[in-house]
Order: sequence, then C-alpha cells, then structure tokens
Amino acid sequence: MMAAIAAHPELGRPAGIPLPTGSMRDHMWWPARNDLLWPSDGALDFVTAVLRRVADLFPGRWVHIGGDECAYQQWASDPQMPDLLRERGLDKVEDLQAWFIAHASRVLADLGRSVVAWDEAAAITDAEDILLIAWDEERGMARAAEATQPYVFADARTLYLNRVDPAGAATQKGMLPAIGVRDILAADWAEASAERCVGVQACVWSEFVLDGDDLLSMLFPRLLAVAERIWNREVDIDSAADAVAAEYRVLREHGLLTASA
Repeated sequence: MMAAIAAHPELGRPAGIPLPTGSMRDHMWWPARNDLLWPSDGALDFVTAVLRRVADLFPGRWVHIGGDECAYQQWASDPQMPDLLRERGLDKVEDLQAWFIAHASRVLADLGRSVVAWDEAAAITDAEDILLIAWDEERGMARAAEATQPYVFADARTLYLNRVDPAGAATQKGMLPAIGVRDILAADWAEASAERCVGVQACVWSEFVLDGDDLLSMLFPRLLAVAERIWNREVDIDSAADAVAAEYRVLREHGLLTASA
C-alpha cells in the first residue's frame, strides 16, 4: 500500500500529521509508515477500482486482500479521526479495518469472487465467506483454532522458506531462526489436519532474495520436504530426509538447479 499512497498521497495519511513514535507491534520492532488507507470515499473508490482490475486479469475464484500487520496507532494519531469514525458510524479505530474488509468483500461478491485474508482478519470479522491464511506462528494458529472460517495452513515457523537454511549450499540472507529439512519434517503440523484446513502453503518473501539463483537456493531442498509432509502425514523423518536428499541430487544432476542452489 505504500507504493499506492506514494503515487496518490490523498489516499493515505493527511499531510502535516506526524507519524506516531515507537514500535507498531508488541513482539518486534516495527516503525510507523504511511502505509494505511484513510477512511474516505476516494479510498473506497481506489479499493473498488483495484479489485475490479484484479478480477479482470485473473479468472480464479479467490482474491487475496491482505489484512495483516495493520497498525491501528497510525489511524488513532490523527486528531480528526474521531470525526471520521462518527461520519461512518464506527466506534473505534479498530473498526476501520473491518470496514475496509467489508467493502472489499462486497465488491468481490458483486464480481462473483471470494475473499482471502491473513489470519488477523479472524479477530475482526466473523464473515463465513472469507478464507483465512494462518501464518502468524502461535498467534495465527490460535486465531485459526478460534475462528469458524476455513483456512490454509501457512505457519511461518516452518513454511516461510525465506528463513535461512542452515545447510544451504550458498550464503543466504533471510529471516531467523533458520529452518532446515529435518525441522520441516519433524514439525508439529496438527493444524494442517483439522477439518477446516483446506490446504498448505509455503512462502518465500523476496525482501532478501537477490536473484533467481538465490531464490532457488532458498526453495530447495526444503520445498521437497514440504511436499513430503503434505503427501505423507505420518512421515518417517530419517527415510523422508534420505528421499529429499536423493531427489535434490537428481534435480542438480539434471541441471534444474544452479550451482548456488
């Protein structure tokens, strides 16, 4: 959203209002940024236009609208925010995120599409037509357990492959703590077996990925371990690790992976 606001400043924080100080998240350092839409007709028009364009470009049913890491303090620090909330029939700044999600959901419903959102959405809406992506480690798994909506299991502790691989063939820059093949094979994925879980998702976020070779080094061989866990819930760690290593060698021998991977 920062890029959209940089291009269209009227969508974001009003000019002249300083950003709040301190961290925007309790468990980590997260400075305030001008990355939230302000409640305005223009912001709703922008959301509508973007979602209509996405629906034009992509034929699939599901459209991911985000919804994570929303720093309410940034809205609350605007002296005019109480008036903006009253104009929209809202009681508090925390209601703004649900207000935006409800608007996006209506737009997508009119287009015959359905909403996907990060697991934080479960704490602010009980709409049954939302598919959650449960990513946020212990917090996300707790939200998924308490929610009623279906979800995709994407626990960042073992499914964020932008974490450093301790056995990586190349020097990597990425999230910590590191995770290796055996960590993935041995992880407790109880949430992935729940009735409301409709799938498993592995991610690589690109903040620290330098190029295609670097991407492959982050993906392999750990993506093979993810696949093994998905297909074989009762995995034997030793035999699965051997199978992953053997398949990794095959990929390298056939030139499908670069030397750095």
